Amino acid sequence: MTPSPHQAAVLASISQWQTRLLQLDRRNAALYFPAGKRGVEIKNVEFDTFLDRVEASRHGLAFTYAERVRPPERELFELDGVSEGTESPGEDVERVPRLRVEPGDMDTDLPPLELQKRLTAMRKRNREWQEEQGINILFLALGFLRWTDEEQQAVLSPILLVPCDLFCASPRDPFRLVRDDSDDPIVNPTLRHKLATFAAINLPELGGESPSQYLAAVRALVAGRAGWSVETSIVLAPFPYSKLAMWEDLERMRGCGVTHPLVRRLAGDSDAALPAVDSGERGVPVDPERLKGAALDDLLDLRDQYTVVDADFRQLRAIEMARSGTNLVIHGPPGTGKSQTIANIIATLLAEGSRVLFVSEKTAALDVVKRRLADVGMGTFCLDLHSERGKKASVYNQLREALAERPERPSEFPIETLLARRASLNQVVRALHEVRRPLGLSAFAVHGRLAAVRDAPQVITPVRDVSSLNGLRLRAIRDAATRIERRAEEFREHATSRWHALDVSSMSPRLGDAIGRGSNENPRARPRGAPS
Repeated sequence: MTPSPHQAAVLASISQWQTRLLQLDRRNAALYFPAGKRGVEIKNVEFDTFLDRVEASRHGLAFTYAERVRPPERELFELDGVSEGTESPGEDVERVPRLRVEPGDMDTDLPPLELQKRLTAMRKRNREWQEEQGINILFLALGFLRWTDEEQQAVLSPILLVPCDLFCASPRDPFRLVRDDSDDPIVNPTLRHKLATFAAINLPELGGESPSQYLAAVRALVAGRAGWSVETSIVLAPFPYSKLAMWEDLERMRGCGVTHPLVRRLAGDSDAALPAVDSGERGVPVDPERLKGAALDDLLDLRDQYTVVDADFRQLRAIEMARSGTNLVIHGPPGTGKSQTIANIIATLLAEGSRVLFVSEKTAALDVVKRRLADVGMGTFCLDLHSERGKKASVYNQLREALAERPERPSEFPIETLLARRASLNQVVRALHEVRRPLGLSAFAVHGRLAAVRDAPQVITPVRDVSSLNGLRLRAIRDAATRIERRAEEFREHATSRWHALDVSSMSPRLGDAIGRGSNENPRARPRGAPS
């Protein structure tokens, strides 16, 4: 594809997207790490072999466990001036809670109770991110860089990040540090980007070297800079940078160029605009008015449809647009059938031999669509990679179950019978939508108008010679009703109006008196001989 003349602007837009994703301010703990306020430092361990110990341990390495316990009822404790095992005369002995400590496999920088609280908070936060967005934010930081930013402020940043997790069998058991095998150790991408743009320092990729060897290479890169140093320390902490995968995708796009018209259009390349495609013959737009009265069935061949759940004509149009390659946005409030439409789109594309990637930030949205597909026997085609289900063990298990499953061959569907029944039903639908004379309305439209005024008060307005009622007369009647509706108060008080006396068909002596007095009385309504 010939590069767009706006390609440079597109790449500039992508760079701006990357910068916003990395969040290069002090809220990002991966760049500005608050030492002592977040995480747990692991001490007195061999730096290069610590990860091997974590991976080799079957259930992970245990942290020190602590809890407050109250002594038994009869156990006495030493008070001021009173030895243990005796009681002070006339004074109740206080049962002081004591601390039960169970040593772990690692030493940390926190006292036992504070360690227990911080690990609990870290595990809870990591679980929330995994359930909501499918992202693990708990990492072991191996090595830290102390440096000075452009504002001459001292900064502490982790260098190597290793995904980990915390496991706890029960509230009375110690926390265990386990290796998260869903990803490999990485060089802190935020730090790499910051150093490359700010200090022209390009941190190398992580190869087969040990952590201490990599830190030595970083130490050589920053040597000679005042206030810059590399610390060999290990800290377990949450680093919630959920947009890392997006940043890496954009980096590859910047390196390889951007050819996809949708991405180019989003980046501001007006040359990449695509024509909209609607249902009907592929690529031919269709006016929605033409789809009334079951007309969509004339445009979509039933033999070419692969929907697996119910779909109305609007949803069928969306499915047809998706299968034709149109980029579209489907929106609507809850309960309007969005997940049904997604399930039908996936089923249709699979039937045509395509592969489908369905992404969502929320686990609930993925579960709804997956459940709909599983209910119709298509669960075998779904590989769930969200949150915990994206780990290697879960992926292997899903693949194993899919390979072991032997789906039943569907029986022959009576398509000709369905076509005949649909044609019969369409005859009724089209008869209801047929515009009839002399009113120029269909029975469907007439019933719709009646339904709209079902709760309105009935007013008897006899129409003479109904057989001669046509569209022109009907519009005149509706115009008169509209005027009455707009001036409801005037017509409601018509019988008591002071000008009502003028509504007479013949002259009489009483007419002048009635007008002179401004009478609200209709002279024609008086009995003959009554005084004026």
